[in-house]
Amino acid sequence: MSHLATRKSKLVFTTSDEVKERGKYRPVVIEAKADYALVRLAGMRTSLPISYAAIYHHAAKIQAERERAERQSRTGLRTRKTVKRASGASVIWKRF
Repeated sequence: MSHLATRKSKLVFTTSDEVKERGKYRPVVIEAKADYALVRLAGMRTSLPISYAAIYHHAAKIQAERERAERQSRTGLRTRKTVKRASGASVIWKRF
């Protein structure tokens, strides 16, 4: 179990990141609960629950993508780019 289950006061973080919603930039507010976190924008009533496991898996996925991109840049592999032929009728794929 989590240690937050015995917490008596709210644990709320206001981040420096801002998201534009309804014409205004609003800071992201995270409220920590025992089994999940609530994410909302300051000044808005709508909150989105997310489990800590989902946060971890999303961060692990982002890290894997970064490592894959770094590995590809070191080996010289590039993403595929389109190159049109002189006729312009068809497109061929060429690895650069």
